[in-house]
Amino acid sequence: MLKKISFIIILITSVANATWDHFPILDEGSGQISTLMLYQSASDVTALDFALQSRYSLFEWLELSLGLDYRVSQEINEDLDLDNDYGLMEFYIGSRFQFAEHWNFFLEYASVGYQYYESLVHLGFQYSRGVFGSEYGIISYRNIDSYANGRSLYDFNMELELKFFRESLFSPFIGFGLLDCIIDEWIPYNYDDEDRGNNNGGTFVLGATLNLTDEIAIDSQFMIYFGDRYINGGYKAFVFSLTYSFD
Repeated sequence: MLKKISFIIILITSVANATWDHFPILDEGSGQISTLMLYQSASDVTALDFALQSRYSLFEWLELSLGLDYRVSQEINEDLDLDNDYGLMEFYIGSRFQFAEHWNFFLEYASVGYQYYESLVHLGFQYSRGVFGSEYGIISYRNIDSYANGRSLYDFNMELELKFFRESLFSPFIGFGLLDCIIDEWIPYNYDDEDRGNNNGGTFVLGATLNLTDEIAIDSQFMIYFGDRYINGGYKAFVFSLTYSFD
């Protein structure tokens, strides 16, 4: 059961990303609006979401962001004891503070319109230099319902990315992520500790950004999630987005 819940959680958190990327924040007075299509598929569950995100730099050191995710389609294997929910999945707000040339601090909060947990808080640091970007954070899931008896889960996340030719017409990137459970207080009822696994997982990302003009860009990403955290050891996801930049 724990792996079933983990799959639903990652469906949501893969869209929620107040940090947007792992590189320095936008110039003061600049912003972006982005629409995303997210398709995710495992052997037992598939889902299609649409999301709207925006971010704006109030100052040269402060960037704010917000977004929402709406599920339009979902298919679940009848053998899984999961509800087939649609509609608004989450609303989130976030911020990034650039306190040094290569360092950001970020904080995001997501309120989830879903039965498995009510909210999450994600905070941490980013370091970037040249084509290299990285993120190191803690994710706290709150008020996990029913299966977990209302308790909490805390994860450590690390993401590493190489993004080439960032200011060019075509910018490919590759990334790797790690999600490591550091405090697990949400063992479900009647769950066999010997069968829990380590509840950890990883992510491999391959994608590219096509800058059509100074204002409009298209981004596509292919992601593979793997590890004990997920149903049958992993699943795949595809994200396509269209972004408008403004000053």
